[in-house]
Amino acid sequence: MDSKKRKKRQEEYPILLLWDAILHHKKIVSCLIAFVIIAFGGIIWYRHYSVKKEEQKELLKTMEHVAAISGTYKSGYVILILNPDNTASLTTAAGSYDEAVHLGHWEEKADGYPIQIDFSDSFEASMCGESDGYFSTLYFFSSALWPNLDAIQSMDYSKAETLTKQK
Repeated sequence: MDSKKRKKRQEEYPILLLWDAILHHKKIVSCLIAFVIIAFGGIIWYRHYSVKKEEQKELLKTMEHVAAISGTYKSGYVILILNPDNTASLTTAAGSYDEAVHLGHWEEKADGYPIQIDFSDSFEASMCGESDGYFSTLYFFSSALWPNLDAIQSMDYSKAETLTKQK
């Protein structure tokens, strides 16, 4: 009889042998399946957690960068205010009879690039090396206002209005 069982066992498919082993060791198999499910759940949770942490770091870095840019910049008769909400206010001829405030919107394409300030209306002012020049867009780069990108590329400081940040 023993040889019949052995012969029958050799003829069975390996999957059936595995199924028989699972049925005889239900507790061990259940623990193993629970461990695998918990491990996969942990891996998925950790990936989600690390992505969320990275996004928080990136957001904090961006907020610090915007906070560093934002503020009031002054020079003689020019006052530039860059707000964290990307609005800008430029006061020309500050403290004189011809004082005018010009509202605009600033945008930085990427870190290290000039900040472009677009004003809602073009205006006439004596700044950036021009007397009574017309401006609708100015660039803020290296603590100075520039009339165009060509002046920045050539670093022609005679066309720049150098500003200092107020604390």
